[in-house]
Amino acid sequence: MMPLPPLSSAQVAASSPDNHLESENRNLKRKLKDMQDGGKNGKGKGKGKNKKGSKGKNKGAEVITSMIGKSRTTSAGEPICFNFNGHGCPNAKEGARCKNGWHVCAEPNCGKPHSMQNHH
Repeated sequence: MMPLPPLSSAQVAASSPDNHLESENRNLKRKLKDMQDGGKNGKGKGKGKNKKGSKGKNKGAEVITSMIGKSRTTSAGEPICFNFNGHGCPNAKEGARCKNGWHVCAEPNCGKPHSMQNHH
């Protein structure tokens, strides 16, 4: 094996960590600009849309904020379905259990088989 020839100053500059950081910084700034534009430049396909393709906010975030101060579990310690109590869950009937938890009211000390939206 023979040793490699020494690098030229251009090769050293191209491989320096500072140059890599500058390149990474430019990429991050470009991504930030694309996110702020909302994908208007054609690169961000589907930005601002939910899974069904309709424009609007993410309903999952609304469900989480509406569950602040509510019961997360039943009196037996079983999980309560946040979707059922927020905007609805098609995976089980009232009082039944889906993969996310029980379809019961999340209002503290209620736990009846109705949505928190129908709590009186």
